[in-house]
Amino acid sequence: MYDSCKSIKENIVLEILSGGYKPGDKIDSICVCASKWGINPNTVHKVYKYLQTRGVISTMSGNKTYLTDNIEIIQQLKSEITCFYINNLYKNLSGLKLTEEEVSEIVEKYISGMNTCKE
Repeated sequence: MYDSCKSIKENIVLEILSGGYKPGDKIDSICVCASKWGINPNTVHKVYKYLQTRGVISTMSGNKTYLTDNIEIIQQLKSEITCFYINNLYKNLSGLKLTEEEVSEIVEKYISGMNTCKE
């Protein structure tokens, strides 16, 4: 998929996982989505096709597109995107020469509320 497709796919997935859409909800049409992001509808069509093949969305008569009501598919997607972000975190931190244990310790402290990451 082209980079613009990956970015749009990520945005749609993040909307789904953040509660922007609930299972079974109607999602934006290809034209609305293209307009929202200022991109060619063909790009959105490619993303929707990909999501359809994964069972994440389906298009019904009248070209209305819906998010699956299958919670397992949504959970699988949530797991995949979480792993994607974790892998990127480790890749980005590898330049600091931190061990996995050091990164884990920092993340655990962050999660437990002992936020050591000051902006």
